[in-house]
Amino acid sequence: MLAFAGALLLSAVAPVKVSMPSLSCGQLDPIVCANVNDYVAGKLTRPELELTTSADIAQALGAERQRQLLGCSDDATDCMAELAGALGSEVILFGTVAKFEGRLFVNLRAISSAGKPLGNRALRADDLRGLEREFDRELPGFGDELLAVLRPALLVKRRWFWVPTGLALASAAVGAVLLGLAQSNARQLDAWGTAKAPTREAIHSATVTGTTLQSAAVGLFLGAGAAAVAAVVVWLLEGRPPGPKPVASGSAPTTGTGAVLWGLP
Repeated sequence: MLAFAGALLLSAVAPVKVSMPSLSCGQLDPIVCANVNDYVAGKLTRPELELTTSADIAQALGAERQRQLLGCSDDATDCMAELAGALGSEVILFGTVAKFEGRLFVNLRAISSAGKPLGNRALRADDLRGLEREFDRELPGFGDELLAVLRPALLVKRRWFWVPTGLALASAAVGAVLLGLAQSNARQLDAWGTAKAPTREAIHSATVTGTTLQSAAVGLFLGAGAAAVAAVVVWLLEGRPPGPKPVASGSAPTTGTGAVLWGLP
């Protein structure tokens, strides 16, 4: 039981591997495009999400193969799923950045390596600063939605589990110390049996001390076992992650010849 509690304490669920190639920016200023890509990557980076950026993708696949896969249209999810599979990722995050009538529009889509849609975000703002505020507001929740689908255990916030676990480990450690002292006392009694006999009072005192230490050690071990059981129960009770939030569908900006449109035919 103690070993199981220790395994729960030390266990960690592997992060979700997310690949994020460069967002398609069309005729948008390359500097603005780079800033948007960097900000999206920064806001999605967290211990639970292992993010692979376009630079990492180019290094892993080679520039030519990356260009072939990124030549897919937004509706051709098979290519994006192939990209995720080639990188060993569970999620591919892609989308577009566009400017229309002076406003910035960003559409993000996430699909699994099997091509299953996982979520999307459609954001708009008057300028980069406003877009950053939209990212600050929307992207943490977007990351939570991905985790809720693929790795819900990472969203669980366990607070009370550590209390019985700490008690179990502390009790076991103190019990081990007392058991060692009891064994040392027993060896002393054995040594007295082969040497000059001490007084009866010394033998009685050593015997009582050894028995007390051994009893205390057994009691602590039993307490550690009970605390370990409590830790498992608390772990299970606290291990109910929130369900995924419904994802609102949004129109994606589409890039045409000479103009970028938002949800327009």
